Amino acid sequence: MKKTIILFFFISAFISCKQETKSVDKNSTGTFKIKNSEKAIKTLKEFYLLFYGNDTLRNDEKLMKKYVSERVLKKINDLSSDGENLILDYDPFINGQDYDGNIIRKTLKIEPLKNENEYSVSFLLFGRKDEKRTNIDILLEKDKNENFLIYSILNDKYLSFKDGNSSTTKNVLVNESEIIDSMKLDNYQIIKNEKCDLNGDGLSDVILIFNPTKEFTQQDETTLDSPVYILINKGGNTFEIYKNNHLIYTFMPNTPAEGFRNLIIKNNFFTIEQQEGGGKYFIDSYTTFKYDNQSKNIILSKYGKSYTDRNDPDKLIPDNIYTSKDFKTITFEEYDAQNLEGKFNQ
Repeated sequence: MKKTIILFFFISAFISCKQETKSVDKNSTGTFKIKNSEKAIKTLKEFYLLFYGNDTLRNDEKLMKKYVSERVLKKINDLSSDGENLILDYDPFINGQDYDGNIIRKTLKIEPLKNENEYSVSFLLFGRKDEKRTNIDILLEKDKNENFLIYSILNDKYLSFKDGNSSTTKNVLVNESEIIDSMKLDNYQIIKNEKCDLNGDGLSDVILIFNPTKEFTQQDETTLDSPVYILINKGGNTFEIYKNNHLIYTFMPNTPAEGFRNLIIKNNFFTIEQQEGGGKYFIDSYTTFKYDNQSKNIILSKYGKSYTDRNDPDKLIPDNIYTSKDFKTITFEEYDAQNLEGKFNQ
């Protein structure tokens, strides 16, 4: 019996918890011994049999959280919650919409891949003649209670989390072209691609800024959705990747303000210049970050606002300027333009 999957049973985002990983041991024959593989395979088998091993759709949010990480659930929700602009129109755990639960139950096969905590889940969807097996490659991570959770789907373009936002590691083999191509698939366009040397090691780092290709209308709300990527070159085509989606005002309704205006880079500092709208004022903001060689992180260094009265451009209005003396350490990835000033003078 075929069953149509309804994607909207996935829940919204929950507070993320830290994940733990363990090392991979290599034995004398050169094959990889994956620690905890028995428990991991048991977890995946339970998940697939509970949710896909019969023809009754199980809409159980609490049970789903027992097997799937919060970041995966949030991503699925983000991609499938807008019925008019549906991005994820299939169930990523079976890479399809229809299935026969009895066939999945009979043909389910789970095997470890080469890397630790990575597994191949394969099955037939319908059991038809000459049907090829569906393969889902999954990365598991342990939660704080040492239980395995599905942390990403490695062969799904949306849920592989190859955009550098993974909390497990920042070191990846990548270049700016790969990120640009990936963002194009998600309907973003590159507006800045600047080379620099933020950490002063003589290697070429990269700053990328994107805008969504979506056309906004005055009925849309204020939007921060212009991803900024910082690629710190570690050599050997390995980069340390930082990403922020809450820095640049992509769209502001009912104002002629320009939004993003410029990116200025000097030594280990870079500044995002943008213009916001605030009633009768134009507000030019300057947000400066620096690569801190002591902490090996990118942190907020300075933030300033200058005001122009739209009715009286020559009117003198004091600027607001904040430095590191006015706020606790705010990393580039933690920065949120809409919640920023509440952190000052704390």
